[in-house]
Amino acid sequence: MRLKTALALLLLPAGWTLPAALQAPGMTAEEAALRLEQRLRGLRSLQAEFEQTYRPASLASPLVEKGRFFFRGPDRMRWEYIEPEVKVFLYREGLFEQYYPEDKQLIRTRISPGDSGAEILSLLTGAKNIGDDYALELTSGPETGNTATRLKLTPRREEEFRTIFLDVNRATFLLDQAVFVDFAGNRTEFRFKKARTDAPLSPDVFTLKVPEGCEVIEDLAPRRT
Repeated sequence: MRLKTALALLLLPAGWTLPAALQAPGMTAEEAALRLEQRLRGLRSLQAEFEQTYRPASLASPLVEKGRFFFRGPDRMRWEYIEPEVKVFLYREGLFEQYYPEDKQLIRTRISPGDSGAEILSLLTGAKNIGDDYALELTSGPETGNTATRLKLTPRREEEFRTIFLDVNRATFLLDQAVFVDFAGNRTEFRFKKARTDAPLSPDVFTLKVPEGCEVIEDLAPRRT
């Protein structure tokens, strides 16, 4: 479950920067997606605070986690979870790392071009046309109210998620929320605040330093597709 959840995070940069034209009368979902792709290709960096909520389809209580997110184009990401469990997810140059300080464990995985994580990454950093793999529509939801515009993505072929919603703030054109719904009805929600775009980020942000004695688990062999 850790790896699936972590790979799902690669989706998130997609929703950060929809342009103002999304509000224009008559704007179609396809046109909004095209403008999104163009904006993503020009994005240099982004950092923000986030709150992640996992809502199981059962009546179990939701799991809420908080932390900080960093992105530097074209494909470097860092997720720092602060509470309730401290952990770090890092992606750079095809290498995905998950560090769990409490368990004293580091997991390294190589993401090959044919893997779903790499496919999602290329799609949502502007390297791929969103409409090629997703049916698109503009919709609404109880969370958006009058402050955000919601873009709905439905995979054209079977994926881990049944539906993806991206809620874009109409005043700042940054992502307020991203919602991922799997085929069992489980929902993973990410809410963002205090976002900064194109600010300089130190290269150290995208490296991991672990203490001596940390268990390292590696799965770096290229995967066959």
